[in-house]
Amino acid sequence: MCSTRSGPKRHFLRGRITGSFIFLRDFFRSSCSFFTRAARGGSKAETREVPLVKCYAFRDGDRYAIAVLSLKLDGKHNGQDFGDGYSPVKLRLPFASARTIHLTKLVGDPRDNNREREKVKLVEQSVPASALRAGVFQIDQATGGGKGGIPPGTAFIYVFEGARP
Repeated sequence: MCSTRSGPKRHFLRGRITGSFIFLRDFFRSSCSFFTRAARGGSKAETREVPLVKCYAFRDGDRYAIAVLSLKLDGKHNGQDFGDGYSPVKLRLPFASARTIHLTKLVGDPRDNNREREKVKLVEQSVPASALRAGVFQIDQATGGGKGGIPPGTAFIYVFEGARP
């Protein structure tokens, strides 16, 4: 896959938590066509209608890349208690099954940075293809998330290879 430690972006991305994800997002954006954007989902702050979970999808033939971003943090903010910060996510996809599913995600405390040492890392893992059931995919412990869904302040990119209707 791609690495944030190579090329001209190395120094720029090193100290920024989101730098790794931005590099990965740009890689997918340049190699896949953008086919939908869903800005709804997750919980919303009461003071403003701001989605705390965003989803972006890309397609290249039978290969789909779905980026899921959690903007939610744990704890109390603006007079609201966001608990542990996890958000339930259920995706309804335009295909019923896939040959393989691969996940690349940011792991670490979203309040940290990588300026002195790498605390927030990109982690890659395989997800069982059976996690996609009749076009429905849920982020949970079996798909790389946690018991409550997607962890707070992180980014996941799922790549579905060999998608079939």
